[in-house]
Amino acid sequence: MSLSREPIITEATFSCSVDRDTMMPMRDGVRLAADIYWPVDTDGRSLQDDLPTILVRTSYNKDNVEWADVPDYYVARGFVFIIQDLRSRYKSEGDGRYYHT
Repeated sequence: MSLSREPIITEATFSCSVDRDTMMPMRDGVRLAADIYWPVDTDGRSLQDDLPTILVRTSYNKDNVEWADVPDYYVARGFVFIIQDLRSRYKSEGDGRYYHT
């Protein structure tokens, strides 16, 4: 069986705005640092629609150069892109103890 799909990525349309080091609270009160990249229109206004969102969580620093061009690619195509440092890593809070069941 062969599945054929049309590409879902459209041409770059939007510019990018970023909220850096947004602290997102977890259920236990620890806050995780995230950079949120938003698509904006030609007037620089954030899009008001419900937008598809990509969330990346990393233990290797959200500011690492390997991520430099990734958010812009997706934001230009109408996605919100969020990259977040894991608990107790880089700019996120926490003591590094993880709870397993």
